[in-house]
Amino acid sequence: MVVTRIGWFGTAPALLLSVVLCSSVFFAGCWQYTSRTKPPDTLSSGKAPTVMLINDPEEEAAVFAMESARADYLNCLKLLQAYYFKIGNLDKERWAGKEYKNVASTRTWEWEGLPPVAGSIGADMNVETEHSLVEPLMSARRDYKARVDAVIKMYEARGGPHEYKARLMVTMKRRLDPVFVYPYFPELQLPPLSLRGTEVIPEAEQLFDDAKALWGWWGGGKIAPAISNYDKQRRALATFMQLVEEYPTSRRIALSAYYIAEIYKEYFKENALCVFWYERAWTWDPHVEEPACFQAATVYDFHLYNFAKAVECYQMSLDRPDPGRLGNRWYAQSRIKALMGQ
Repeated sequence: MVVTRIGWFGTAPALLLSVVLCSSVFFAGCWQYTSRTKPPDTLSSGKAPTVMLINDPEEEAAVFAMESARADYLNCLKLLQAYYFKIGNLDKERWAGKEYKNVASTRTWEWEGLPPVAGSIGADMNVETEHSLVEPLMSARRDYKARVDAVIKMYEARGGPHEYKARLMVTMKRRLDPVFVYPYFPELQLPPLSLRGTEVIPEAEQLFDDAKALWGWWGGGKIAPAISNYDKQRRALATFMQLVEEYPTSRRIALSAYYIAEIYKEYFKENALCVFWYERAWTWDPHVEEPACFQAATVYDFHLYNFAKAVECYQMSLDRPDPGRLGNRWYAQSRIKALMGQ
């Protein structure tokens, strides 16, 4: 039953709530200074140039190698996106399209004095299987990142007027958003389920604290309900991933996997990817301190519509030491009954 109260005392709470909500929207605009799709530039000297001049043969060779690797990377992504469209895998087609846009938008200038670059990977590639496209993509991705690092080191070693170019390149590298660099075979390309984190490693502890601060309220990653700093969430994601990659025996890997999944789900809507990280959280540590099984169940239930996996994960949240949260147990039981037609 809905009761409508007339008069000042009945409407005052509603008016106060409206003022609060409007103020929240205003301040969200002030605080939310980053885009959901592209990290900010980090140059402090003003607007980036539209043209970069190549000065000598050594620089030309290094930049040409980097740009050739970039062209190969983009060509691989274009072919992979077309393949996924052809076979009807819409999730992975979207991944390839987002990664292509991510790479294509990192460089905001043109090179002057550089010969035309086309890359060595083209439409004549064998496209009969997914593996025949993903493996060259992984290689091209690694090569491009290595070439970028080589150019940065070259400019930094030269110093002087080349320091500005080094800073531009560092900014370009940072614009390669880790959110949109995908594992097209998650079961094989993500850290293995066999990891077990048991060691207290000071460096990993520091990375975890840094990432948790970026992710949480106190570090500015969450400003208010429904208001977040997406740049800090990206940095938190990258730091949690760095921890897992560099310290796979750390006791913090399971919680890091949980927060990676949460960031993918809550801020970047990568539901097809986050469930793999939830699984790593509860597998790496059956006593992980967050409800990984329950969270995975809700993603399978309401976003991926894989109801068999949803029931499986809801049941795991009841059977395993999945930490309880208010209402989780009752909700899991009710969803199992609903999904099984009971």
